[in-house]
Amino acid sequence: MTASLPGVLTLPVRTADTRLRKLVEALSPGPVLILMHDNPDPDCFASAWGLRHLLERAAGLRSTVAYGGMIGRASNKALIEKLDLRLRHVDQIEFAEFPKVVLVDTQPRGGNNSLPHDRTPDAVIDHHGIRKATRAVPFADIRTETQELGREASKADVDAYMELFPIADLELVSGIERARIGLDYFSVWHRAIGAAKVHGSVVACPLGAVHNPDMIPEVADMFLRLEDVHWTFVTGYHKGQVIFSLRTTEEGLNAGTIAQRVVGKKGTAGGHETMAGGRVAVTPAGPGPAAVAEEMTARLIKALDVRAIPRRLLEAE
Repeated sequence: MTASLPGVLTLPVRTADTRLRKLVEALSPGPVLILMHDNPDPDCFASAWGLRHLLERAAGLRSTVAYGGMIGRASNKALIEKLDLRLRHVDQIEFAEFPKVVLVDTQPRGGNNSLPHDRTPDAVIDHHGIRKATRAVPFADIRTETQELGREASKADVDAYMELFPIADLELVSGIERARIGLDYFSVWHRAIGAAKVHGSVVACPLGAVHNPDMIPEVADMFLRLEDVHWTFVTGYHKGQVIFSLRTTEEGLNAGTIAQRVVGKKGTAGGHETMAGGRVAVTPAGPGPAAVAEEMTARLIKALDVRAIPRRLLEAE
């Protein structure tokens, strides 16, 4: 038995086809704005471009991919250049020109995207825990972070990987992953190693002001590889906000839930079991960015019930 999308293609009736049909219904007749999260990363780019291709091939829907924030990481810049991805910054977007909006790798009111507050998206595709605002969206597909098929990967994930890998340009992929990096990258790492403190099995690192917010999750990911470390918390100040990334290898505690306790009512946060992030705005009348980062770190230590005396990272041994 098959089902057709009008005048476009014929598909066998499966769960994926039902999802596709509902997605097309939610985004028709277009044009569609595919809005990624601020400071997008590779999985965000891939999802956005895969969606753009799918909408065009499956339903003839025109779409534009946009982002807020900045693209700072060398590998992300290389990906855009080598694949000739045509992105638009939200500063160049008139949202009124797009009757339909789909959020990718982010959700409404998550604090990490540039969707206007008075606009409700027509679809959301993400892999973090579902937010309350997402439940009011006409179409939502929320899956789980698979961490390169190493965590909670489904058969569909594995099948897709096995089908795509033989036709992938591995030389191109290698060139993107190993893109040249500037001295500022090492400067941030120098600062991170000097600023990081070990609280038992937790590493907390206040980076201070950062030009490239992509460095915040990158530092958090790397510190999580330290022996005997199960939580990492990295903060950085960028354009009036203290941004943080939280990572864990510990089972039984949800990083997204802990992240929400870290910001309380002062900011926004979200995530899932092992990865989370958020931000708190710094106002002229309130405490400065260093004080905000210190307060969030204290909230984290309390939430995790850590009682160890903190030590500098390089003195931890």
